[in-house]
Amino acid sequence: MAAPTFATKSRDGGRLERPNGQRIEYLEVLDATATDGTGQAAKHRIRLYVSADSYAAQSFARVERWDGNKWQTTAAISGAHLSVPPGLAYQTGSDQDIRAKFAADCTRLLKMAEDVLGF
Repeated sequence: MAAPTFATKSRDGGRLERPNGQRIEYLEVLDATATDGTGQAAKHRIRLYVSADSYAAQSFARVERWDGNKWQTTAAISGAHLSVPPGLAYQTGSDQDIRAKFAADCTRLLKMAEDVLGF
């Protein structure tokens, strides 16, 4: 019996949004394919959403699954447990540098989705 696998492919490459002066949001939509030990595959559309506010208590991250009608939260991380630093909106740097600060939280969200959705 083969080991289960989980693979993702970004649909949009991820994007940064700045809805106001004190918050930066990272959003990315991915197509995920999970294969169980018997070779059966399941496809999911998932979204990573990380909101980094000036205050850790107002920051959060969540992974959501599209159910065909709306995004359903699969797992979440509270602001106090995020790797992205509070006050990121006030730091200078290219969008590429800022995106890199979201990488650890996105990796963690993907792992949580893999665990929750039973991949």
